[in-house]
This record gives sequence, structure tokens and C-alpha cells, in this order.
Amino acid sequence: MDLLIFCAGVGLTTNRRSAVPSTGKAVPYRIFENNQKDGYIFLVALAKKKDAATLAVENDDEIIKIFEEYAAGGLEQIASWLNENATDISGVQALIAKIQAQVPIDAPVVLNPNPI
Repeated sequence: MDLLIFCAGVGLTTNRRSAVPSTGKAVPYRIFENNQKDGYIFLVALAKKKDAATLAVENDDEIIKIFEEYAAGGLEQIASWLNENATDISGVQALIAKIQAQVPIDAPVVLNPNPI
């Protein structure tokens, strides 16, 4: 579940989506829901569509499809990063470098957006 969320984030930030075959085992939605992480599924769909109407109940299948495709695309992107840095045995340094490269250098740092 956490890996899928991470991969979906990578897929979203790198604008990479991949079709997911309908065969195979899916992670049941209830696992996200039981761990109070189902909001990430909706967040990814909202970030893609940029329209709150996307979150309507009748769009649940599309919302899940968007999340799955970004997760698959993110996983492909991560695999590509690791293949580019094959000498990094654990892959940790390669992933950190690639993720840091996605963050603009001049991005403001907000430590506490709502100070008391």
C-alpha cells in the first residue's frame, strides 16, 4: 500500500502513467481505507483532473484507474532510475538524487504554515 502511494506520487510528479492489465491481483481498496490512506487515491485523481467533481461517487472506478496508472508509471520510472545507476547496489542514493532533482531549488521552505 505505501509503496503504491509512493509510486503514484513519483508517477504524478514525472507525469508518467502506464496502463494496468486487468489480470493479476489488485490491492483491495479496503486496505487503503482501513489504514486511513484512501485519501491519497483521491488526491492523485484530483491532482490529475483539477476538478472537485471528479471525486463524485459515480467516478470511483475512474479515480482508482488514475491512481493505479500513476502507480504503475511511477514504478516504471523508479526502475529506470535504478537501472541508470546500477552501481548503487541498494538504490537508495540513486532514488534520493532523482527525487531531489524533482524539487525546484528555489522552492520555499514552509516549516509551520499556521503559527500560533
